[in-house]
Formats: sequence, structure tokens, C-alpha cells
Amino acid sequence: MQRITTLTVNTTSGQAQTQLSDLKQAMGAELNLFGALANSPAALQGFLNFKAALDKGSLTQLHSEQLALAIAGTNGCRYCASAHSYISDKLGLSADEIKANLKATSADDQTNVLLSFAKQVIESRGSVSQEQLQRVKSAGFSDEQLVEVIGHIALNSFTNYFNEAFDIEIDFPQVELT
Repeated sequence: MQRITTLTVNTTSGQAQTQLSDLKQAMGAELNLFGALANSPAALQGFLNFKAALDKGSLTQLHSEQLALAIAGTNGCRYCASAHSYISDKLGLSADEIKANLKATSADDQTNVLLSFAKQVIESRGSVSQEQLQRVKSAGFSDEQLVEVIGHIALNSFTNYFNEAFDIEIDFPQVELT
């Protein structure tokens, strides 16, 4: 059972109402994650700003989604695993690739190295070896992209922890983490 109030356009006012109205228009629905985050308009705005900045980064949209899957899987976030599986399906990823990405692996060699690196960063709390760093660079990722990987880990870990801490009700087709 969800442990924090989910606000809606009709149950709030001010900045939170404006944020939720804009998100509803952009997404076509009111998502529980955003409604819960709206309890702090500052936190919601920080999330939106960080996401918008990373969306303009050098990583592809597909790599960003695959990272989100790997991060959700590594952190054990059911909401984000479900949300990003849904989004990744819409982007054309196969069901097998989505399942692999949730385990921080990929059939594509370059993506496999990227997701493995992200998992190593999370599990080691950032203490990666020179060899691990060189491996991801040798796979073709630039310093700019590696900085963005850390940004994606921070952004997605925020929503992972938020969703798990408050048991946010999943409003996507549910995916089981194994």
C-alpha cells in the first residue's frame, strides 16, 4: 500500500498544480510517481530539470532507456522497471532485450559494456577500477557520455529509492524483477 499522498491536478494548487497539469498534458495521464513527487514542488522541479538536461546529452534515447532499465533492475525498483519496460517496448526493444537490460546485460556488445559499467558503479558506490573504466572507453564511450552515465545513475536512483521507500502504486503493466 502506498505510503505517501498522490496529488492530482484537482487536489493541489500553486506550483504543484501547474507542474502536474503540464505533465498530464505531456504524458497523456497523471502518473503516480509525479503525483507523489509533487508533495515537494522543489523535488519534482529538480527531477524534471535534471531529466531535461540529460535528455539533451550525448547518449542516445535508447541508451538512456537501457540504462534506466539496468539501474532499476540493479536497485530493485519495481515501479521503474515497469515504467521503463513499457517505454522501451514503445521504442522498439524486444522483450528479450528488455529482460536482459533489467539484469544489466545486452545482446549488443557495446550496450552490454555500458550496462555492466553502470551496474559496477552502483554496486561499488562509484569505486570502479581503472580497468573497468578503460573497458567502457574502449567500447567507444566518451568522457562526456561517461559523465552522463553517472548522471543517469543519480537521477534514476533518486526515483528508484523514492518509489520503493513510499511503495508508489505502479501505473504501468507490471514487470517482475528476478
